[in-house]
Amino acid sequence: MSTDYLEIFKTTFSNNYELIRWIMFVFLGASLSAAAFQILGTDFFQIPNQLQNQQYTVQYLSNSLLTQTNQTLHEQTQKQLGDAQQLFAIYAARLILFPVLLFIIPIVISLVLTRVHPDKRIVPPLYMQIIVFAYYLLYALFHGQPSEIQQSISILMLVFVYTIMIPQLQDRIVLWVTGYTAHSEDMISYSFRARTRLERIEEVLTKDPFKTQLRILATPEDTNRGVELKTPKFSRFMTVIELEKNPRNDDETFINVVFFEKGQYYFKDSESIKEKAIDKIEYLKNVLERPEHMIKFEEINNSHAEHVKNSILDDTRGVYQHLGVVTNEGKFKIALFCIAIGIACGFFFIIKDNTNGFITLTIIILYVVFELPRRLIEKRRKK
Repeated sequence: MSTDYLEIFKTTFSNNYELIRWIMFVFLGASLSAAAFQILGTDFFQIPNQLQNQQYTVQYLSNSLLTQTNQTLHEQTQKQLGDAQQLFAIYAARLILFPVLLFIIPIVISLVLTRVHPDKRIVPPLYMQIIVFAYYLLYALFHGQPSEIQQSISILMLVFVYTIMIPQLQDRIVLWVTGYTAHSEDMISYSFRARTRLERIEEVLTKDPFKTQLRILATPEDTNRGVELKTPKFSRFMTVIELEKNPRNDDETFINVVFFEKGQYYFKDSESIKEKAIDKIEYLKNVLERPEHMIKFEEINNSHAEHVKNSILDDTRGVYQHLGVVTNEGKFKIALFCIAIGIACGFFFIIKDNTNGFITLTIIILYVVFELPRRLIEKRRKK
């Protein structure tokens, strides 16, 4: 009996191993985000007091200049005022930089963990931020002092708004860079050979009630093989019907149909899409066979729809794939870029050297401004 339970455990664990590993990556990303927020937050909550003190200093020195009569003291005061104004501007810039870093850090962590993950499965900022919010909520409940409850509630409200709203945009950016996690095996395909011209089938399928039942748009998209009829872009259950001209016979048309279910971050291989695919294919056959249409067709090997699957997979790719394979030179540049970001953060938040921090950050921004457009133009020319 114990052996049977052990076998069941092994089977269950092996079947869910990928899910367990992905959950561990999400918690790792949440831990890194929480640590980064803790470091940034410690410095951030000191900045308002520093700004206020610096503002008093600037005001005091400005008033002193108005009453200063000694030339030497006047010059010294003027220099002190310049330094104080510069420091005030740096503190103000750091105050603005904080929310920017707060927004960027989870995206960077998500992108790195997604690339490191063996299956390149997306580690979403939304899930990481929910865990971070839960961590801060539990910490406030069990470790907060009564005198700090009001402040803790205010902070938690800000964190809650941040957790619900901002990660949605962060997820969009991560998906834009990495693309969806999608595989050909997650799609269901059928192929038919119809003994009629493409235009006639297109005319039938783009009329009501057929297009409504199939949930496809009335306007077909032209392709180099024929036309495509698709469900709206933001639908959960997607259908792509390609009407492909037979290059050897104008009176024959290949009908390639692909179904897939689009989740928030990946294509799902679910029973729901299989059932919907069967229902829609039966309905499509029924429409073609109706007496008013009498379109003769035969089912052929679904490998004929493979190019439609590949086209769908191309559409799900992110910026990273479209920029091409990263060369050793590119990897070296990325490594230097990450090191430079680390040095800038070190200057700001560890050494407290704002001047060198801003110099490093300015160099990074200038590099991105000049390098990224050049790379995109080169990629466009290659196409």
